[in-house]
Amino acid sequence: MARRKLKTAKAKRGRTARAKGIKFENEMIAHFRANLEGWTIPDRGLQCRGGRELPDVSLTAPGRFVHDSKGVTCGWAQAYHVETKVGQAPNLRHALAQANRDRNPHAVAIAICRWNGKNQNDPAETLCCLALEDLIDLLREAHS
Repeated sequence: MARRKLKTAKAKRGRTARAKGIKFENEMIAHFRANLEGWTIPDRGLQCRGGRELPDVSLTAPGRFVHDSKGVTCGWAQAYHVETKVGQAPNLRHALAQANRDRNPHAVAIAICRWNGKNQNDPAETLCCLALEDLIDLLREAHS
C-alpha cells in the first residue's frame, strides 16, 4: 500500500512540474510576442507530438529565409531555438546543451531558466544563456 502511495505522489509531482514548465513556456511566448513585433513566434505544444528537435519556444526574425545551394529561397529559418526550464534548481548548462543538441543548423541555441523562490517574479530570477560565439555573431549582426 505504501509503495502505491509513493508512485501516486511521484506521478502528481511530475504532473505539477510539467504544468509549471508549460506555464513558463507560455509566459515566455507572451513576453517575446509583446517585445518582438513582426517576429514569427508559434504557440507551444508541438513537442508533445514527438520529436526532440522541437524547441520550447521558436523565434524567427522578420525576413529571415533559408536558401538552397543555388540561392533559391526555400523557406523560413528558425532563428533561435529556446529551451526553458523552471524549478528550485534548474540547470542552465544542461538546458543550453539540450538546445544545442536539438536545434537545426540555422538556429542559435538559447536556454532560459527561472529559479523558484521568494522572488520568482523578479526579472533577476530569470536568466538567459547562449554560447559566447553566438553572442558575438548577434552583436556583429545588430551593429552592421
